[in-house]
Amino acid sequence: MRITRLDLLRYGKFTDTSVALPGAAQDFHLIVGPNEAGKSTLRSAIQDLLFGIETRSRYNFLHVYNEMRLGALIEHGDSSLDFIRTKARTKTLQTVGGTALARQRVDPLPGSDRAYLL
Repeated sequence: MRITRLDLLRYGKFTDTSVALPGAAQDFHLIVGPNEAGKSTLRSAIQDLLFGIETRSRYNFLHVYNEMRLGALIEHGDSSLDFIRTKARTKTLQTVGGTALARQRVDPLPGSDRAYLL
């Protein structure tokens, strides 16, 4: 599984911001920037996208909890999935059209958790 695009729709200091991570022969992305540019926010967004936005997320300073949203386009082999993760108690994964998705559709490694990505 690879993330082709990460959307920070309403997360941290970002609103409707997309980060493209296109595939290439040498498929490696290094994110650099000055202090406070959003590098740590991007790392946390990937964790929250895959495992759910934490109950007491520290990334709600611009957007209140019930408005927090992340999105992504992920690819695995010949298939792809464009989806959104919301901050909620249940049904946090949905298609761009609003249809609920099962967690297994975006499980990076079955049985793993957010600590795995630290």
